[in-house]
Amino acid sequence: MTLQPRARSDRLDSEAIVEFVRALCAVAQEELRPVAAPRVYSLTKIIEISHFNMSRIRRAPPGLQ
Repeated sequence: MTLQPRARSDRLDSEAIVEFVRALCAVAQEELRPVAAPRVYSLTKIIEISHFNMSRIRRAPPGLQ
């Protein structure tokens, strides 16, 4: 069984998770650009990543405050 990167994202260090989420947000923005037919695939992955990382310390990393 192969785990998806989002399922293992809780193993990333603080800087890596911030970069991963930023990159995923950029992809999500591109998917939403076609107004006639926007895609929401990456938005659902952001939700999944949030779920897998709920146990992280709840404080904003530097630069996101």
